Amino acid sequence: MKPFHGTDSGFSLLEVVVALAIFGVGILIVLGLFSGGLRSARVTEESTRAVIHAREKMAVALLRAELSEGTTAGTTDDGFKWSVEVSRPDFAEDYGPFNVLKVVTRVTDPGGRVDAVLETFKAVTAGRREGSL
Repeated sequence: MKPFHGTDSGFSLLEVVVALAIFGVGILIVLGLFSGGLRSARVTEESTRAVIHAREKMAVALLRAELSEGTTAGTTDDGFKWSVEVSRPDFAEDYGPFNVLKVVTRVTDPGGRVDAVLETFKAVTAGRREGSL
């Protein structure tokens, strides 16, 4: 049996510490990317829900039998704040029996970070402008 002289037989303590430090930095980078991805997914979900609510409120406003100028606002069951504003656009002229109305729907998430805005125009008969939104 040969006696052990300590050369070429394993890693030194310094090599092990350096390897663990590099491994630790790599793990921290991966965890940071993971948390950023989760945050991005949450913001995307809130944005999608805001757009869904905005489309719903826009559809309700446009399907009303009577559409008049004014603003209506409220809060959805899941805490999103919404408003529907109906106004006469700057370029609008009287087109005989028709009028043009601008409908703007705005929805904000409960934290106030995500804002979805939909805007459209609708031609209505002149006699149908009276009434409530």
